This record gives sequence, C-alpha cells and structure tokens, in this order.
Amino acid sequence: MKKKKLMVCFLPANSALLQKSWLNTAAARMAPSSDRADPMVHVELFFPQYEMGDNVGGDSCSIHYGGKVFLANKNFSRKEWLFRSFSCTPEQYDKAREFCTAQKGGKFNYFGYFAPCGIGSNTSTPRLKKRSWYCSELVNSALVHAGLTRLNPDAFTHPDILFEHVVGDTYADCGRNINFGKIAI
Repeated sequence: MKKKKLMVCFLPANSALLQKSWLNTAAARMAPSSDRADPMVHVELFFPQYEMGDNVGGDSCSIHYGGKVFLANKNFSRKEWLFRSFSCTPEQYDKAREFCTAQKGGKFNYFGYFAPCGIGSNTSTPRLKKRSWYCSELVNSALVHAGLTRLNPDAFTHPDILFEHVVGDTYADCGRNINFGKIAI
C-alpha cells in the first residue's frame, strides 16, 4: 500500500513571521518548560502537494487568533517553520482532510484559549461537528480523528505540548539551512 505524507508545521516563538505583540509574547511564556530556547507558538496541519526551492506548497488547515478555521492553499518557508511528518495510509490522510473540511469556517475558541490549561477546550474524542477552536486544539483533533495519534488531553492545550506529543510518531522533514559548525554533539 502506498503511504502518503501529512505534515504538522510548527512556528517557533523566534520566527520573523510572527508579529511583535503581547499575544505572541504571552503564548511563548505559557509554553511548558522544554529544552528548546524558543517554544512552538503556532501550528498548522499541512497536506503537501509540491516542493519548489526553499518552499513547500499545498493545503493548510489551522486558525489564527480571532479568525476562522481555514483550509486553503499555502506555501511554507523551510527557513521559518519546523516540520514533523506522518507517513500515513490514504484512509488516514482522507480522514484528516475530511475533519479539516468539516471545520472550515469555525470560529476561534476564546474561552479555551484564555482558560488556564485549556479548561473549556474540547479534549474528548473529536467529532466532525463544526465548533470553535484554537490552533493546537484543531490540529490535534484532526490527528486523533484520523487515527494518527492517541488521545492525550494535554496535547490540545498548547502548540509546544503538541510538538512534544507528536515527535515520537513523526519524522523531521524539510531540512532547513543548518550551520553545522554550531551543533554540539
């Protein structure tokens, strides 16, 4: 059976793509302590279709603060994003896409976003019914719905926690420009 690739795209707190705002600063401070100097503060689920130079393109699903759930064509820069990929069956890929399509247009989950530890967010088994979301809650729900990751309520609460949750089930993808002189082994 031919496998498909589904990517989870993380944006670290030090990314030049982030606007300087109290909201992004707060998202970085709310991240659990980890070995990374710059925690992940945003996440999108990506259905890749092509690679061109330093960019990868396809359809992306997520939500931005105050916005609506989108499933739209997007290009990602390998220099700004951190990619983790699932090797999945066509059925899992289709289930993730089905979930994202069903959520398109859903509102932002303000209550769950601002509640401590994601209280008020949907941490149960995801359903196709359209509802409100924040980015890690939406992406994790799509992955659980597709059977790509197990249900872990903590992974709904913050992009950095979701990153730690998927790292063991995924592989690093879309290598970025790395200065090998600075890597300590």
